[in-house]
Amino acid sequence: MPVPVPVPGGESTRPPWFATKTELARVLVTRALASPLPFSWVTADALYGQDWHFRRMIEDAGLGYVVAVPKSQQVRSLAGCWRIDQLIGDAPDDAWERLSCADGAKGPRLYDWAAAQLPAIPFFDSGERRTAGR
Repeated sequence: MPVPVPVPGGESTRPPWFATKTELARVLVTRALASPLPFSWVTADALYGQDWHFRRMIEDAGLGYVVAVPKSQQVRSLAGCWRIDQLIGDAPDDAWERLSCADGAKGPRLYDWAAAQLPAIPFFDSGERRTAGR
């Protein structure tokens, strides 16, 4: 059944039953949270990872998450602003671990992983410019 999505700030030219993929994803996570389904983390591709509303909703729900982001994604702090590909390039070699997520048709699907705890900074995490989701 289509989900009606209210549009903040007034009239919309889109049909009332239309929702973007990220709006639908937020509805799905909200429904899962309201259900007895036990889960503690979410994973998503870059379409969802670049949507701060989606990341913020997951954080506010207390869920862990792994989301892809485009390499142009910016990380802001009081010390400056960096593209995520720059930060990844600056990570030391010993920060990385190669893990297989599963066996594929051509053998193990290996990915290089590094984790970093980035602080939430209230100055950047308010209003339309909320950027924590790290």
